[in-house]
Amino acid sequence: PSSRVGDGICDCCDGSDEVGMECNNTCAVKAAEQARAEAERRARLAAAHAARLQAVQKGQEALRLRVEHLFTAVPQELARVHYAKDFWLHTVKTQETLERHEKRTKQKQAITQYLPQLKIQNVTDAGLLHIFAFISLEQNEVSAEVALKLLYELLPHHTVDEVELLTSALEPAGAEGHAEAQKQLEEARKAYKKAKGTKSAEEVAQLQAIKEQAKVSATEEKEVLVKTRSGPFLQAFGAPHLPRDQVLTLTMWVAVETNQTSLLLDLVRRERRKGMYKVTPLEVVTHVRPEADQARESLKNQTDRWKEVIEYVRKLEKEYRSEDFGLEEEFYALKGHCFERRQGDHNYKMCPYGSSQQDKRSIGQWNGFHKQTEWHSKYRMMRFTNGDQIGCPRPRESEVMLECGESPAVIKVEEPEVCKYVLTFACPQACVEE
Repeated sequence: PSSRVGDGICDCCDGSDEVGMECNNTCAVKAAEQARAEAERRARLAAAHAARLQAVQKGQEALRLRVEHLFTAVPQELARVHYAKDFWLHTVKTQETLERHEKRTKQKQAITQYLPQLKIQNVTDAGLLHIFAFISLEQNEVSAEVALKLLYELLPHHTVDEVELLTSALEPAGAEGHAEAQKQLEEARKAYKKAKGTKSAEEVAQLQAIKEQAKVSATEEKEVLVKTRSGPFLQAFGAPHLPRDQVLTLTMWVAVETNQTSLLLDLVRRERRKGMYKVTPLEVVTHVRPEADQARESLKNQTDRWKEVIEYVRKLEKEYRSEDFGLEEEFYALKGHCFERRQGDHNYKMCPYGSSQQDKRSIGQWNGFHKQTEWHSKYRMMRFTNGDQIGCPRPRESEVMLECGESPAVIKVEEPEVCKYVLTFACPQACVEE
């Protein structure tokens, strides 16, 4: 302005604003300083652009690898696991068939050795049918299904109406009496077991008598339930028309398979009504084939691996289709990284594609990129929403303003409104012309 001309102060670097006054010419120095500052600015900008280019290259390479992984490597792994799972499934079936055969052999040997002690051969035909029905209906349709399965296994040419058979085995209405008797039996067993070793011999004997009476009552109640179903069940099964030895075989096998050998012994005792006090129930026959166990373990491992790969595929698909890494995948380089800044009494932490925090308090979860205004690119602002609400009228949230910088860093934090935060984040990804 003209007011500074001839005022005795050298405003111009060459002193041309003061006539007749000697001024030092600083134009060359100032020009050099401006040139140096501009060179530094251009160098920083060039470095930022170079860093952005590296981020773009990294993001695009990651995208290529993700696509290749998703559409090439993952399907190959799925095919491999699927083949392995099918292989072990077939192996398990084969080994379990052998395991069942070996177990059957051991069970058959045990039954053959036990039959002379049980003396079930001395039971009448009607008594044997009664025992068979009782054993097969003891666990309602569960034990009836075991009997049906054994029928097909031991007598493959014998046919029955499965629906009629299993319907006849369903627990009838009005079975409350049996349920109560079973409850009393369990209580009596627990009391007797608890008393042994802690009560006097006389008290233990009394509790044993109560237990035995409860057992008789439960059996009688069960008898009532069985009688109402045994006729239809035996007819549907075709048992009255089977040879005695086949009914005997089925009875023994059902008792063994359903772990009811104690009940079998009690029923035989009741039918014979004498002796057999020293006979004990047939021990449960167990058999595990090591090869079958190994195959089951391998099948489990491959099934678990299959589930892991499927879950991984879903995760990749979600990332591939939903996560926004910018127009040139430039923001991919920020994923998995967090940036912190200490300001005032608080430490702030911002993790793109993750969360933001003030100390240990959440100030928002990743909500994507958003436009500041209609004219801005959406890649100029990140938003974090739905943070901690304690002490706030609404959940805390953060806006992260992006500006060009050579290396990523949070350079400023503000709280313009209560529980709303604005972070300024410099990064090379923002070094683009609007």
